[in-house]
Amino acid sequence: MPKEQEKQVESTKIEKIKSAAIKIISSQGYGNTSVAKIAEDAGVSVGYLYRHYDSKKDLISDIVSDMHKRVLETINSLLDKSDTVDDACEAIVDFHYNIYTREPEKMIFLVMLINDFGADTTKEQKEYLTNMCKSFHRLLMTKKGIREGLEPNEVYIALLTIPLQSYAYRLRGLMLNDSKEQDNKSLIKKIILRIVKK
Repeated sequence: MPKEQEKQVESTKIEKIKSAAIKIISSQGYGNTSVAKIAEDAGVSVGYLYRHYDSKKDLISDIVSDMHKRVLETINSLLDKSDTVDDACEAIVDFHYNIYTREPEKMIFLVMLINDFGADTTKEQKEYLTNMCKSFHRLLMTKKGIREGLEPNEVYIALLTIPLQSYAYRLRGLMLNDSKEQDNKSLIKKIILRIVKK
């Protein structure tokens, strides 16, 4: 098999492993997910998985790192294109809504990891989250209508925690009412704006 084709096969297998991990953890939780289950679902041997990842923690760290990069790039781009704090919040709520509707397992996966004290957060992940939060804060502070004195932690809670948790509750059927999707999006935006707007 040519080297280029080998790389493609390898890359496909790695993506299958990551997808399997997301799928299983989003349905069974971090603690109930074994490397053997992930390998079986991905259609690879446990040995193959361990050739690429030293542990389940390393695999999850790689997945989370990919997700953080995507979130950072997308939200930075959305903030960069927005003139006002209202526009920025609308775009960010839409971004989370698209994940909620198109990739619900990824949203559940992230929320489960955030809320599972058995899942370790690596030093690199903490640093990445801190830098991501500072980046969002820096860009948001340039928008018209932003509240003075807004702290980076408030931005993190507003732009990431509230949308993620809200949509995760909705996916689990834990919302207090049967509001329509548009009403739910409006509510999330309203809550975010209460935190970040003048």
